[in-house]
Amino acid sequence: MKKSRIAKVLAVSLSFTTVLSMFPGFAFATGDSITKTIYGNKAVVEDDGTYRDYYTHIKVKIDADGKIVSVEDIDTASNIDRFAPESKPYWQKFVNGKGFDLFKGKTKETLKDVDVNAISQATTSTKSVRDTILSAFDTDEQKQELLADVDSYGPASKYIEKDRSEAEKLIKEVKERINSEELISNARRHFLNFENKIKKLKTSSQVEEDNKSKTAGEKTKDAIENLGDITAEKKEAVETARQMYNALDANGKKAVTTAVYKK
Repeated sequence: MKKSRIAKVLAVSLSFTTVLSMFPGFAFATGDSITKTIYGNKAVVEDDGTYRDYYTHIKVKIDADGKIVSVEDIDTASNIDRFAPESKPYWQKFVNGKGFDLFKGKTKETLKDVDVNAISQATTSTKSVRDTILSAFDTDEQKQELLADVDSYGPASKYIEKDRSEAEKLIKEVKERINSEELISNARRHFLNFENKIKKLKTSSQVEEDNKSKTAGEKTKDAIENLGDITAEKKEAVETARQMYNALDANGKKAVTTAVYKK
């Protein structure tokens, strides 16, 4: 391959890597397959409901098929050191027994097949990691649902010209925040904040509907005013005006003043 050709291939390859690196949670794994990193944080609880005074905090890499590529500790060990030193020997048995490797190749659906008794005296640790991985999968699914809700407010091009750049900024910002959050509660908080802001922006279709409502309201106002003095002979016209008013939305009804409505 000529040097210029090699340079082009490398340039394209690097630019693609750069673009992917802009999306939180995604990275290149061995063999150039795209992996996704999800996070789990869960209190350790025995089968009888007893809390062990520490939590398991891990990150999990999964491939495009949802299979676990790797599991790594974030700060479980340090949490045990601070709050549950009596549990440290059992966690060390799990780590030294290559407990994280038990989950490689598993999916959310096959995690239940992992033998939690595979490492002697590390059953609680193995269970807690398994449950935390399940929690990570659940959190990620909920985040994807939130991202789909964000997409329902796009694309930015559907907003009126003066609001488009703001819409684009809000959508981009909340997607980054949702993706980077380990806790789904924080991700939801970001979404609600985003929703409150973007609902104040106007889409082109909303402006069109508002104009239609105003026009319908003006027509209704004219129909009521044109009734003149109300008599029995005008029953049909009065009923028509009432039907027109009842059909208006809140925006259209604003065009009908209080004085006109009293008639």
